[in-house]
Amino acid sequence: NSERGKTAFRKIIPTINNMTLDDKSWTLADAFKDAGYATASMGKFHVGDDPLKYGFDINIGGDHQGGPYYGKKYFSPYDNPNLSNGDVGEYITDRLTAEAIGFIKAQANKPFFLYLTHFAVHSPLQAKADLIAKYKNKKAHQGQDNPTYAAMVDSVDQSLGRLVSTLKELGIYDNTVIVFTSDNGGSGAATKTLPLSGDKGSMYEGGYRVPFFVSWPGKVAPGTSSATSILATDLFPTFLEMIQQPKPAGKILDGESLIPVLTQKGQLTREAVFWHFPAYLAGSKNKGMWRSTPFGAVRRGDYKLIEFFEDNHLELFDLKNDISETSNLAQSLPEVTNSLHKLMLDWRIHTQAPVPTLKNPEFDQVAYKKRLSEIVKFVR
Repeated sequence: NSERGKTAFRKIIPTINNMTLDDKSWTLADAFKDAGYATASMGKFHVGDDPLKYGFDINIGGDHQGGPYYGKKYFSPYDNPNLSNGDVGEYITDRLTAEAIGFIKAQANKPFFLYLTHFAVHSPLQAKADLIAKYKNKKAHQGQDNPTYAAMVDSVDQSLGRLVSTLKELGIYDNTVIVFTSDNGGSGAATKTLPLSGDKGSMYEGGYRVPFFVSWPGKVAPGTSSATSILATDLFPTFLEMIQQPKPAGKILDGESLIPVLTQKGQLTREAVFWHFPAYLAGSKNKGMWRSTPFGAVRRGDYKLIEFFEDNHLELFDLKNDISETSNLAQSLPEVTNSLHKLMLDWRIHTQAPVPTLKNPEFDQVAYKKRLSEIVKFVR
């Protein structure tokens, strides 16, 4: 919802967004299915009410919910209409792992695409007691001091380990590609993103810099890494190239195949990566008014430029030397600022990206300033 937060605090009218993916869209699951793969979605789906409408043969636990919101429980009984209850006290991460292993075993001699999207580490924070105890007396590192959150991460880590072991036991590990990533940066209420600024929903690096790794035996050399800037949209063309599946005529893919980077045989052809968020995200009760106001951003090389749509002010950061985004260089490096801004404006025209400009007639300047002063008092 682009209108999150109090209407009186929004200076401009955000672009209204569509919260459901058109089920006529050609999805990644459709692409795999067209290529003869069995497809399964397990866990969070969040872009539609039923994964089966989007090319998946199997759905375990997924719908429009962004977390385990049916009763807000990670433990059985889950009260999730798309996930049958297990034994009382069963942990949902373990259950989804077991379901995934069952699917892999059933498809061991056939090609398959498994979209396993754990609800962890989404709120509410709930974990197994023995794992919480494991982290209770651990020394904090860069502000990380939440044993329940750590326990949830541990369960996801164990899940991946069990899946890898299953692939090896079945003798199909060397013919399987594994991609691990996240949909956003850490939530400030649960974890820390230090030394990055911002957290989930923010325009700063803590909002969208996420873990990402690929295991592709025989293609991706173990232990290698790349500093190339990539986006989640790059996965679609990457998978298509992997399975040699052409996209239908007339379809446009926003990303670029990562195969050259993964195999260390080349680089991406694009000049920059872009973000566009013409919406509002409310802040937490005490941390701030907004996690994000409407903005656009571009990164080329080490430089990243952000434009804030409420007042069009610009912020430029050198991420190589200032990963925490503490020093705005927009005024001191005008040539870089102008070049990146033009690049971003041209991209908006090319993609027809909507930019909100209308003032919000319900904006309350007095209430806004009062809220700002309350936030400052809390921070101090």
